[in-house]
Amino acid sequence: NIDFTYEVIAYQTHRGQALLQRLPWSVSVAHKLPFVVSGIAKFTKFVDACVTTRRIRGPREKDLFYHLVNEEQGPAGYPDHKLVIENSKVAIVAGSDTTATTLTNLFYNIMTNANVMGMLRKELDEAFPPGEGDPFDFTRLSELPILNAVMFVDIGFFSSLIFLLLF
Repeated sequence: NIDFTYEVIAYQTHRGQALLQRLPWSVSVAHKLPFVVSGIAKFTKFVDACVTTRRIRGPREKDLFYHLVNEEQGPAGYPDHKLVIENSKVAIVAGSDTTATTLTNLFYNIMTNANVMGMLRKELDEAFPPGEGDPFDFTRLSELPILNAVMFVDIGFFSSLIFLLLF
C-alpha cells in the first residue's frame, strides 16, 4: 500500500530531518550512519515508484508533477528520471514538512524570548486594535517590520528544506 508506505517513510525521514536541522554540521556525519542512509534510500525508492507509476499512467490533470516532467510535450519531453526523482523529493518535503516545522520553530522562538514576544504583541496590537481591522489583511501584515524580521530569521535559521537539499 503506497499510502501506508509513505506514512512510515515520511515519519522516519521527517523525524530525522527535525533532529538534524538543529545541528547543521551533523548532516555530513549522518550520511555515514547506516540507518540514515537506509532511510534516505527507502524514501528515494518510494519516490521512484511513484514517478514511474505516474509516467506509465500519464496525466489526469495539470498538477505539480505535470509540470515537473513536462507532460505537455509527452514522453519525448521528459527530463532525466533521476532529476525528476530529486525534484519530487524536494516537493514532497516542501509541501509537508516546512510549514509545520517553520510554524513550530516560530512559535517556540517567540514564546521563549519574552522581549521579542512583547515587541511583536505591541506591533500587532497597534496594527490591529481589538475589534478594528482585519487581522488577515496580508498587505498590512507584510508591512510590519518586527513580524517580518521574526519570520525571516526563523526561516533562515530553522528551515528544514535546506537539509533535504544537502542530502
